Amino acid sequence: MWFNSKVSQSLLIIVISRVLAMFESSKVHLKRVDEGYFSHQKTAFSYSYRCLKAALMAFVHGIIPSMFQTSASDLVSSLAKSRK
Repeated sequence: MWFNSKVSQSLLIIVISRVLAMFESSKVHLKRVDEGYFSHQKTAFSYSYRCLKAALMAFVHGIIPSMFQTSASDLVSSLAKSRK
């Protein structure tokens, strides 16, 4: 079994400690922004959707300059203003 080697055991300990540190860091972050897990997830997904939308509009604009002339930058500006 691969757990018999000292190297494998050490790697497993490192992975577990990093995962636990990640969970602790996440709890601290959620407390700092005063949100629960699912509320924060909803907000993060919403921002990522809008960023992806802006990126796709900018990509299309790069190929066809007459399309989305200000849409991507307008969306990015509104995202920046909404976080203040």
